[in-house]
Amino acid sequence: MRILLITGKLAYELAKDVAREVEKKFNVAVDVLRLNYPVAALMSTRYISAELAKLPKEELSKYDVILVPGLAWGNAEEIERVTGVATYKGTKDLLDLPQAIEVFMKGGKLSKTEPADAFVKRERDYDSRSTNYEIAFEINGVKVPLRSPPFLIFLELDATKDYSEVLDEVKRYIDVPILGYPAGFSQAEKVRADVRRLADEFPAVGVDADNPRLLIEAIKSGANLVMNVTEYNWRELLEVRKEGAFVVAPEDPANASSLPLLVKRLESEGFSKLIVDPILSPPPFGMARSIVNYVHLTEEIPDKPFMMGVLNVTELIDADSHGINAALTALALELGVSILLVREGNKTKWSSAELRVATEMARRSGRRSYMKDVGVDLLVLKDKTRKYDEIPNYAVPIEESKPKMDRGYVRIYKGRTEIAVEWIEGQKRVAMRGRNGLYLARELCRTVNPEPEHAAYIGYELAKAEIALTLDKNYTQDSPLFEDVRSRVDTGVNRDTKRHS
Repeated sequence: MRILLITGKLAYELAKDVAREVEKKFNVAVDVLRLNYPVAALMSTRYISAELAKLPKEELSKYDVILVPGLAWGNAEEIERVTGVATYKGTKDLLDLPQAIEVFMKGGKLSKTEPADAFVKRERDYDSRSTNYEIAFEINGVKVPLRSPPFLIFLELDATKDYSEVLDEVKRYIDVPILGYPAGFSQAEKVRADVRRLADEFPAVGVDADNPRLLIEAIKSGANLVMNVTEYNWRELLEVRKEGAFVVAPEDPANASSLPLLVKRLESEGFSKLIVDPILSPPPFGMARSIVNYVHLTEEIPDKPFMMGVLNVTELIDADSHGINAALTALALELGVSILLVREGNKTKWSSAELRVATEMARRSGRRSYMKDVGVDLLVLKDKTRKYDEIPNYAVPIEESKPKMDRGYVRIYKGRTEIAVEWIEGQKRVAMRGRNGLYLARELCRTVNPEPEHAAYIGYELAKAEIALTLDKNYTQDSPLFEDVRSRVDTGVNRDTKRHS
């Protein structure tokens, strides 16, 4: 197959790089035609057809497909009528074009009127939905996969605190909420009330407590899942053994090898719905050993679903959770673990959403390919390909510029769901709130007419606040939002050198 890729002057070099990537990956020939137009996305199909009409017919006839910019205005049919070559719209971003070509090479359809992005997503979604999997059992209608993919996400809640806000924020990402009670907790009435409350909203509700009487009360109040049944408490749970699912775990992760015998004993006693959790230990206190346990136990107990408590790792490493969650999901995919247990905390905020994305990546990968280029990703602060603008050589370098004082000053606020800006000028106060920093800056400037330099500062700080809101990160006015990780390395090396000098 030979493809002609149409682009403009500014994107030409990038288009050549993408063409080389496509040729290498799919064994096709790709030529890039640069038209005399600066921005490819602003072209129209009429302009492109007029430009291609200037080329000899025999030159165009050697191509099987012509791909034009995804954002080009118009219908690609008019290009096809002029050239006689099948013509489609590519992706909005050139860097996503290889995914569109992959879909096309597999028989997927591209459009003459819409950017290819939507079609790539539809094909990926279809592939993920059509994945067949074996169901171990159901928990009140929630299907539990025997092995991943797909995955279920269980969310552990601290039931001794008000968990309403956390649950409202992430309930769309989870499958089963787990009410967690600390050791020694004995308020049965609260457990019953918590279970009834969640049972009205979720088909399946779990309870995690060390008191077997509380677990029994929870099951009788409508809970469907118990955490945990162990070698020490299973006898006390016999009266509800047929009324829910049970997570089987060792009292000590070091004794995970005893789980096969415990599972057999529980089955013989009538516990039919069992989920095995060998316990994922945090690093550096046994994580490697616990992964080895998962490897052996998933082979020794092939007829039971497995759970992995990723919260044991994300909460005990001071690193951004989305990368850790992605790596642990990849590990779970390889092991066949089909249930991931998560908790929402300060630095692990939105872990439920991160796991939902990570498990979708794993499901689309399906062990048939790497968890990359699958149409969805967890690249939040980095990109797969770097793009740099060419800085004009006449640009004047500015190292520092001290501000001029204005007649008033501003305070920027970042709340839980919105940001705000307040102008203070003597007794005069003007405050505005919203989610878009640009809109707030425009309206404030129209209202109070600050000096141009001050307006630039207000826009700069509101942009920082909006980014912090999007990432759910702390914001402090006049302070950097991010710190270069390289400075932390240098600081760490210096500190370590001083310690040993």
